[in-house]
Amino acid sequence: MASDRLQQWQAGGGQRPRRSVLTVAFAADGELAGSAGCNHFSASYSTSGRSIRIGQVVATRKLCDEPRGLMKQESRFLQALASADTWRLNGDRLELRTATGALALTSSATDTVAEPSIR
Repeated sequence: MASDRLQQWQAGGGQRPRRSVLTVAFAADGELAGSAGCNHFSASYSTSGRSIRIGQVVATRKLCDEPRGLMKQESRFLQALASADTWRLNGDRLELRTATGALALTSSATDTVAEPSIR
């Protein structure tokens, strides 16, 4: 996993809130941080081979009424991130999968905005 690469996510499917950009930066020291759309968050992470373990996610506690649906999207995004069990780079795409192999999150492995799915 490229530890210094900024991963940008945008919610896919359904009623996507406008102006909603989600980011995660994986640092080489085992920390990750980003924006969940309204709140900033951080957690520790570790990898071993293709396994990834995300520590307890802590986030600021702002409430954002606009854009509509943002808080629901934020909750789904953070739950999907916390459910990650394996990681894989597939070309320029980063895939995070659950323990059952279900796709949790996917995004471009570059610093351009992609259209991932949040499952």
